[in-house]
Amino acid sequence: MKRTLTSLSLPLLLAACSTPPTEQAVTTSTTTTKTVTITPAPGTTTDPASTSTDQAATPATEDGCLKLAYPLPISYKGDPLNTLCNGYYTAGYSELDQLTRVTGQQLTSNMLEGETSRTEDFREDDRLHSTLRPTLDDYQGSGYDRGHLAPAADFKFSPTAMSQSFLLSNVAPQNPELNQGPWAGLESATRACARETAEPGGLTVLTGTLGDTGKLKDDQVTIPAAFFKLWYSKEKNDYRLWVLPNTSLPKMSGAEYRKYEVPLWQFREFWSDFPGAPNQLDEQQYGTLCPGVMPLKQ
Repeated sequence: MKRTLTSLSLPLLLAACSTPPTEQAVTTSTTTTKTVTITPAPGTTTDPASTSTDQAATPATEDGCLKLAYPLPISYKGDPLNTLCNGYYTAGYSELDQLTRVTGQQLTSNMLEGETSRTEDFREDDRLHSTLRPTLDDYQGSGYDRGHLAPAADFKFSPTAMSQSFLLSNVAPQNPELNQGPWAGLESATRACARETAEPGGLTVLTGTLGDTGKLKDDQVTIPAAFFKLWYSKEKNDYRLWVLPNTSLPKMSGAEYRKYEVPLWQFREFWSDFPGAPNQLDEQQYGTLCPGVMPLKQ
């Protein structure tokens, strides 16, 4: 079953794939989800409790999971998502697609301080069933990068947080040119927006995958058709949202990202069970958050 991006009016995404409406019959009213909470995530080394940077960056939690100002989806187009709780990000994982469909962060300016290097310890997430999770071998020779959803560069403040970001439940098959070019640029802009807004609770960042263009070599791990990133500011009650196709794209200037920006209503028309905006945010309008970081669509 391929779930397409044809509801999004971005020309480069229209041909992603095609899904009959009957394949999207399951609704959120009948969707169930299960939450897997392990902190720290498996295979990480706990930082000393006295680490001042960690204490300054400690986010608010609720029932052992990161408390997000914009709610994390519990299903993807009717497919229930497992909620994987990590110290500094939460993932919504699809067993059907063997792919994380969304991650959520509360990115504070404090978190962007630190000198922790990339650990490069990519590994399976043992919280998921051994037959329903991606492996290192899935990516070997596939031609796709192990593209981070919650970026490693967001976690330089903490060795534990950095290591958690290399769980395979936080990566997706990503075109190398996209990963190392425009997507890296959008990640950098996200950190700049978090610094600019400097909200005590942090900038809410939801990052995820859309659609299906096939499988990796074992015919299990879904290759997404596109990636999205949503910024949300609770204090300003404002947002920005981009959808980039999972294809070869050159590096872009800030203004060039405009053609990939979408309003919430259009995004939710494709992903109908994506939660609505909090605080009566106007979904019909393009967001206007951090215009100095990313030029506005309009």
